[in-house]
Amino acid sequence: MSRISRQIDIEIEQEERLPCLAEVLKIDGEELIRQAIDLFLALHVAQIDLDVWKQEMVFITERRVGAIVQQARSWQRQDLYAR
Repeated sequence: MSRISRQIDIEIEQEERLPCLAEVLKIDGEELIRQAIDLFLALHVAQIDLDVWKQEMVFITERRVGAIVQQARSWQRQDLYAR
């Protein structure tokens, strides 16, 4: 897997705890951060199906501008009571 270099700012407490946890897990701090990002993405981002959301946004936009024409019902309220 190819990598890019990115600088991030972390809290002082995170900087203090990172080496300790990395030592316990026997991995370096950079790998620990990569694994933490992967875990976060797996838990949160993977739940969103972006294609479905895009389709929903198109539908909402069409409804707002009136692009979807409402059709008349083919039944009447009395028909429901006749069942």
